[in-house]
Amino acid sequence: MSQRRVVVTGLGATTPLGGDVDSTWKAVLAGQSG
Repeated sequence: MSQRRVVVTGLGATTPLGGDVDSTWKAVLAGQSG
């Protein structure tokens, strides 16, 4: 089996709490739930 390299270039999230990582994290810290 050959090994492949993986490069992660960013982080994203689309959740019921928000459309991006920043707004989702702020909602979590504020105690909101989806």
